[in-house]
Amino acid sequence: MTGSSGRGPEQLVAYLATSDAALDEAQVRRFLAGRLPAPLIPSSFVLLDALPTTASGKIDRRALPAPRPTGDGGRGAPVGALESRLAQVWGEVLGVPAEQVGRDDDFFALGGHSLAAMRLAGRLGEFAGSAVTVRTVFEHPTLARQAALIGDAAGLAPAGMQPRSAPVPRSGGDRRPLSFGQQRLWLFEQARPGTAAYVVNAVSRTGQVLDEKRLTVAVDDVVRRHEALRSRFGDTDGVPYQQVEPDLRILPTAHDVRDPRAGRALGAARAIVERAAETPFSLRHGPLLRVDLIRVADDDTWLSLTLHHIVCDGWSLELLVRELADAYHRTDAGAAVPPPLPVQYGDYAAWQRERLDGPRLDRLLTHWRGLLADAPVRPLVPTDAPDPTRDYTGGTVDFTISAALTRRLRSVCQDHDVTLYMLLLTGFAALLARRSGERDILVGTPVADRDARETEPLIGFLVNTVVLRMTVEPAAPLRDLLAHVRQVTLDAFNHKELPFERLVAELSRAGATEPALFQAMFALQNAVPVAGGHDFGPYEVTSGTGGTDLVMSMEEVDSHLVGRLEYDTGLFRPDSMRVLVDLYREILATLATVPEVATADLPALSGTEWQALVHDANDTVAAYPHDRCVHQLIEERARSAGDRVAVVCGAESLTYAELDARADALARRLLARGAGPDRLVAVGVHRVELVVALLAVLKSGAAYLPVDPSQPASRVAAALRQARPALVIGDTVEAPPGTEVVSPAADPAHEPPPFAGALPAVDPDHLAYALFTSGSTGVPKGVMVSHRSLCAEVTWRNGYLGLGADDAVLQTFAASFDPSVWEIVGTLAAGARLVLLPHGADDDLRAVADSLRAGGVTVLQAVPSKLRLLLATDAFAGARGLRCLVAGGEALPADLVAQVHAAVPADLHNLYGPTEACIDATAFPVPRPLPGSDAAPIGRPAGNTTVHLLDERGRPVPPGALGELYIGGLGLARGYLHRPDLTAERFVPDPFSDEPGARLYRTGDLARRDPDGDIRFVGRRDDQVKVRGYRVELGEIEAVLQGHPAVRHAVVLLHGEPAAERHLVAYLTGDAPDTAELRRYLRSRLPHYMVPTAYVVLAALPLLPSGKVDRRALPAPERYDTVGHDRTPPRTPTERRLVALWAQALDVPVERIGVHDSFFDLGGNSLLAARLNARIAGSFGVEMPLGRLFDHPTPAELATAVEEQVIDLVSALSDDEAAQWLSRLGPTTEEESS
Repeated sequence: MTGSSGRGPEQLVAYLATSDAALDEAQVRRFLAGRLPAPLIPSSFVLLDALPTTASGKIDRRALPAPRPTGDGGRGAPVGALESRLAQVWGEVLGVPAEQVGRDDDFFALGGHSLAAMRLAGRLGEFAGSAVTVRTVFEHPTLARQAALIGDAAGLAPAGMQPRSAPVPRSGGDRRPLSFGQQRLWLFEQARPGTAAYVVNAVSRTGQVLDEKRLTVAVDDVVRRHEALRSRFGDTDGVPYQQVEPDLRILPTAHDVRDPRAGRALGAARAIVERAAETPFSLRHGPLLRVDLIRVADDDTWLSLTLHHIVCDGWSLELLVRELADAYHRTDAGAAVPPPLPVQYGDYAAWQRERLDGPRLDRLLTHWRGLLADAPVRPLVPTDAPDPTRDYTGGTVDFTISAALTRRLRSVCQDHDVTLYMLLLTGFAALLARRSGERDILVGTPVADRDARETEPLIGFLVNTVVLRMTVEPAAPLRDLLAHVRQVTLDAFNHKELPFERLVAELSRAGATEPALFQAMFALQNAVPVAGGHDFGPYEVTSGTGGTDLVMSMEEVDSHLVGRLEYDTGLFRPDSMRVLVDLYREILATLATVPEVATADLPALSGTEWQALVHDANDTVAAYPHDRCVHQLIEERARSAGDRVAVVCGAESLTYAELDARADALARRLLARGAGPDRLVAVGVHRVELVVALLAVLKSGAAYLPVDPSQPASRVAAALRQARPALVIGDTVEAPPGTEVVSPAADPAHEPPPFAGALPAVDPDHLAYALFTSGSTGVPKGVMVSHRSLCAEVTWRNGYLGLGADDAVLQTFAASFDPSVWEIVGTLAAGARLVLLPHGADDDLRAVADSLRAGGVTVLQAVPSKLRLLLATDAFAGARGLRCLVAGGEALPADLVAQVHAAVPADLHNLYGPTEACIDATAFPVPRPLPGSDAAPIGRPAGNTTVHLLDERGRPVPPGALGELYIGGLGLARGYLHRPDLTAERFVPDPFSDEPGARLYRTGDLARRDPDGDIRFVGRRDDQVKVRGYRVELGEIEAVLQGHPAVRHAVVLLHGEPAAERHLVAYLTGDAPDTAELRRYLRSRLPHYMVPTAYVVLAALPLLPSGKVDRRALPAPERYDTVGHDRTPPRTPTERRLVALWAQALDVPVERIGVHDSFFDLGGNSLLAARLNARIAGSFGVEMPLGRLFDHPTPAELATAVEEQVIDLVSALSDDEAAQWLSRLGPTTEEESS
């Protein structure tokens, strides 16, 4: 109940009945401090054996004894003058009578919070004569300990006090410098004139009628008292200043919106307030305060105060409302006018610049540089807009934390020795971590810069922003995060003097117009409540976002907490912000009840989002012939349209009937030799023979395993040893011992009789094919795919692309890569025409261009880097029938999309899928134009496919957050050939499916989901990369390199952009191995695309503290290192011209190329070789097959081949034709020009 001790104003007194003689007031006070805000904690406690009662049994309140007037409550009264003075300081800071402060009281148990602790630290510093840090207040929370500390000045940090300076002399026309904070806001306005991002509005709903004239006088009084309210901001040659107007009147604008329909009146009032908050100020002309008096009802008036943030802060709003109320009351009661302020805002701005200099500034800069130098600059919170653009308009979501939960939160604070601010910030950091998937969380927080007593009554922008960098470990319990946040907060507050603007400039993140160090802010409004003789009532504050994506503000109101989430409407939708608020409340509830829970176990999605991501986005059921296999679909084509051309390769072609007959015959030969279901048959033939062989293997019931004879023999042999095929088709492949070889061209007379019975019925769950992909251990792994997966994929893709009998598809991928599976069997299953490139022309751009034109190709698929080269060589010119382009295998950049759209009228599709998911997992039809500047998304799940983006614990991540891509559905491979351990590791149970035995494949790819639902590939979790569309495990190359006797350690990285220019770089330690020897060694063991193009030999590899290689610290390679080569200069005009062309293609100086240097040793690859080949043809006027460059890779060797071809060409021409031919050839080098 309320009462008086006779020594001051009325206070709350608690009467307690207890039989516990050991119970004292301090225990009760600590208990309540964990459950109630400071104003609700009784000032005095009276312990009784029993409460007095009336005759009716009710408590007899009149019989309760008066509280003791000593005020110490058994806690111990302050001892000595210093403790008594400190008790007065505590009372001022906490807003309680000094008599209620005992020497053993805990500052935080009495209601102290982070802001109050900073104010107290400043006051204690005045006594000590040197700085007292906030950490000191936390470590010495009782009055007695603080007094003892002040008495022992050696215990204080020598950080230096804010100097007490005299007011700066002023006159009416003075131009004064801006504070650092004002300077940032001024620059923001210059960059975005007319913005309302920093407009602040406070509305007091008075519940009474205010007189307009009296309010005008009150406004005059307050404006006259505070120079900040009379300031305007100009500049001279771009240097800003603030000028105080000596006389400025701000007249309130009166509005009468009374209406018998109360709802209309409220709506009209809100519209006035919203208009005021959305109307920008002119900093140059002022004034920067607007006052609106809104009559809402006969007994109710709203007072709306709108200011620019450059002249106010949250503290100032409380002062402004209180002083207006006091001034309004004085006009009625004739009270005395308060004395003038000892200092004004201009003095503060001058002091701020003076005090930050020398060692003090160096200390602060060193601290913050060390903390934030490597801070991430990526946006933290995923946005809702596909192409987000800040509009600096603030939307809000208001919410409440119940009194019961607030009490539990306070109890947790007491148990863990933290303030409510720290606990609420912990919840916010956990929310951001869960929502973004990041661990490194940076949040800005406003800190009042009012340590000096003189600044406390000032209206103005006395706020600094500090950056709180928190590490959220997913597996750590919340209580550990709470302790971590406590340390981070104390550390930041101990170094809060450095203006945020200086920090931004120091770190060179961005211009000073907006904070680039964080995109989210957190604040707890807990200043002393407004008091005064004529209280205008509680007020609500709204503001723009101020250039920050998200601002979470909390405030203590009575016994509960109210919150407001402000957000930039150009980045976020209201519904997603409401989800954030709901999750925040749920996280706080978890903190209050089970702080042992790991952060990773906190919710990251709402129920609606879970349904949308897990189920709705994966509703991809598509019809397919579930009881049949792809070769049976092709057989149907042969029966229904047998005379249609099925396969074309140059002059050779087969109809569907001919193809079926040849495949049938070969299938019978295979069956006679043991082929059958789930047995592998290796296929090592090319072109038309390859198509026949693949179809034959499928007909036999076996599964085909394509091998490329052009790859290193050791790699082919290793794959065959691991696969253990029943048969090998082809004469150029060395079969494992005991494995029979079937030659397509063999004489039937010298072979066993073919199988004569009916071809076997093949179950859709039998194996259809196996493909080997790069393996991280140095051993390739075989992926096994069933007929069901293949049939479902082919049916879906053919329907997605609209592939039909009138189409022609060009095969551009080798049979050992899974895109070729669709190119071959998908085309034939659709009854379309399969166009094959001549043997050896896979990377010949001219052959591709010729096939596009002559073959009437309508559908082409290629990796983006190859698309770029095809565009550069005008390969699409004349390809009038081309209607569809399919890209995949690597990122599809936006600039390439624009080039494709400009050059080709065909539809463009970006498809994604690992070999383990049977070709395609997602698809994205690329629009014209592609919005934004990022690479094209990989789209949404393909038919009968599920795609999930999951965190480290296998749970869905929110839209926009980074997650590992998992694939499920019919397309999933059976697993890895003879590798049950690896299969179990990568193919895991599907927790989202009701189907027994359903699995998900862990791709190792990292991706995000765009707001519109499309998935965007980001990178790899492991060391797997894509090199010109080839999937490469860097670990495999490293393992092979370390097998060389001269190499001790090896690390391989991918360097370069764009994709067409990417190259592998090997970093080595050892006995300075010869680069040429290393290349020869690798070529004998790895395919050409896995051989690094540059080699850097180091004394030692840089290591992280964990002992792992610090890949970021590896030096950039000297492009295409050729250590160990004797660079013989060119000796003939042909060699000089070829060396110049080499240098152009490789982008290296001519001097670095010798005539005996291999193009591929210098960093060339097949795509660059195709580009070089075109330049050679243009320079010498001869058409050369690309294979010639592979056979003669040095300038010396190729010069001979070129000269021979030129001689043959010229000898066949007449003299006039030869002269014309020679005239078309221009010089290539400067020497030739001269």
